[in-house]
Amino acid sequence: MIDTGPLPGATPGGIAWSIVATRRGALGGRRFARFQEFVVALFIVASIAGMGLLVSAGQPKEGLHLVYAAIAIAILPLARSFVPATDRRAGIAALAAFVVLGFVLYRLFATG
Repeated sequence: MIDTGPLPGATPGGIAWSIVATRRGALGGRRFARFQEFVVALFIVASIAGMGLLVSAGQPKEGLHLVYAAIAIAILPLARSFVPATDRRAGIAALAAFVVLGFVLYRLFATG
């Protein structure tokens, strides 16, 4: 079994932070941006580990696994690019991105 580390906890943390930030009308400033960068970095490291498994163990059970990994890395920066951080809708965009990230994370682990 592969150690998933903090990946499963990062997504609910991001959802909770996004909900609180949206209700307050402030996205959370630099700390929230750093948190999002940390989550993306976690997924990049996990993807590099997955690439190592791909090279050493062969193809994943499901071809969509590679697509899910790309989505997991890209979803947060993509959501941040659509809405300025000062806009109230940035919290909604972050919330939507973290919900999608949660689904993608589930699919990544469910497909093995």
